[in-house]
Amino acid sequence: MKQKIIFELVIFTIIFVIPLLSADCPAGFICGGTEIEITIQTGMFCTENGEEWIDYSVSPPQTNPTIGLGNCYEPDAVGDKFCCPAGSECKPTGQSGPEGELYNCIYTDKNFCWKLENEESCNNYTKWVAVNSIESHEGEGYCGIDDDWWQLGDSICWYEIFCGCEWDSVNQNCTATDNRTSVCNDTFVPVEQGVCTYTMETWQDNCEIDGFIYASWSAVGTGIYAAGGNGCQDTEVITIPCEKIVKLDFFTWLQIIVVVLILVLIYYSYIKVKKKK
Repeated sequence: MKQKIIFELVIFTIIFVIPLLSADCPAGFICGGTEIEITIQTGMFCTENGEEWIDYSVSPPQTNPTIGLGNCYEPDAVGDKFCCPAGSECKPTGQSGPEGELYNCIYTDKNFCWKLENEESCNNYTKWVAVNSIESHEGEGYCGIDDDWWQLGDSICWYEIFCGCEWDSVNQNCTATDNRTSVCNDTFVPVEQGVCTYTMETWQDNCEIDGFIYASWSAVGTGIYAAGGNGCQDTEVITIPCEKIVKLDFFTWLQIIVVVLILVLIYYSYIKVKKKK
């Protein structure tokens, strides 16, 4: 009887728990929200949730997880070389594999570009840090492919907003950058339209008082962002919910609740078996 209950618990865990723990968490990213189908270029791309590399150079495209295999760093990746889920950072392990040094995603409290305190960490930022830095004041879904598109001759064109971190060698700090490019489906070659660079000005942590952080940024733009164009302007003090700063490593609250329920079920089954004895 005892063996039967344990067997049932194992089957239940495999069928219901593991899929929940491995499921992608909902995220505020857009994935090409236009009414046209955009063909993706060949290459290795980091997914928006930072959990996988997708290799579009093969058919069908292949996916590889970024966690646990020492491969969150990809030198041949298109755009983002470091790929990790929110709440973690891609760091060298000090060990080597068949293709070179191994990297792993580890928990970090470096949630914004300006928290990366030296040039090396700023240049080696992970995607979610840059996205969090820009979208904290521009809104969720800002980074990535813009919804608006237009026709240029026989081609369809759209904007892609690349959010990154960049070291300011003059002021010795890490800034957040909003790099807007235009892309057309005849060449798929990004053409830079302008860059807006944001520098942290104020940061008041009131998480333990009212659950918010109060922050402001100064902005400097080039191209279409010059002279405050297209919203590249100094920000007023805005409020950031503290849950955007404090993250649990690779888990959501839903996943934690499921784990707790499973532990309760196992404990209840154990007590039940013990009483029958």
